[in-house]
Amino acid sequence: MSTATASTVTETASTVTETALPAPKARKSRYQTYASVLSQTDKPVARRRELPIGRNGLMKKPTKYHLNDDEIAELKARYKETKRFPNPHNKGFYYYIVEALVELGLNEKHTQTSVMKRVEKMMSDPETIRDEGKDATTAWERWKNKEPRNKETGKDWEARFDQNITVLQRVEGNGVTPYGLKIMNVGQKVMGKKGAVIDILVADTGTRYLRLNTNSDSPINESKIRGKGSPAAIKAERAERRAAKAAVKPRKEKVVVPAVEVEAAPQIEADVPAATEEVTA
Repeated sequence: MSTATASTVTETASTVTETALPAPKARKSRYQTYASVLSQTDKPVARRRELPIGRNGLMKKPTKYHLNDDEIAELKARYKETKRFPNPHNKGFYYYIVEALVELGLNEKHTQTSVMKRVEKMMSDPETIRDEGKDATTAWERWKNKEPRNKETGKDWEARFDQNITVLQRVEGNGVTPYGLKIMNVGQKVMGKKGAVIDILVADTGTRYLRLNTNSDSPINESKIRGKGSPAAIKAERAERRAAKAAVKPRKEKVVVPAVEVEAAPQIEADVPAATEEVTA
């Protein structure tokens, strides 16, 4: 092989080596909604498959957030007997939030402070006490003093209260963790309403209000600047609905009937016989 040929081969090889291949595109997971994992959540936990639904595609078993047929039947029976919003949660923090809003009044706004106080009262019940003596604690004390997972980014108990309320606004369509879906199921499948959601309302003074709304299937969050549930998003959604309605509904056009000139009928003079002269005898 000549020197020139060898040089060409070397340069070509060098070029191939230095050329970087494009990075492969990350595959988008097909598990983007709760409906996409529903078949797994209906199974017992031990039989559920791990799916790439955690942060950064972490494999984990999906959690059940909806009410099954047996649970719906049980809550229907309870609602029929008591005529009271049946709490779908087990006795954890979500249970007490829902219970506080029910006790304070459905479809009415209540200051977040008053809801906090009602939750504290219920979670401080002697029945929630664990251990004895100086180690005895109520459910409220255990929740309030819970150690954060990360000391640097962990929230205090008031911030965690806010976070829990916001999490309960997640309904079907908000990824694979719709924490508020059981509340929605109660509204729609148990009570026969449009839905049931927790609204976060903010007064001009900045005071936050909470409302358990059984006349809605879309939660409001006036504390958000943008995104689903924010005032801007709600305004845009209403405008979109009005535009769609206007596009479907035919406009009633005013029909103008042209004036028609009607010719007058010709007048016909009748022949009147001449008067007969009276003959005087």
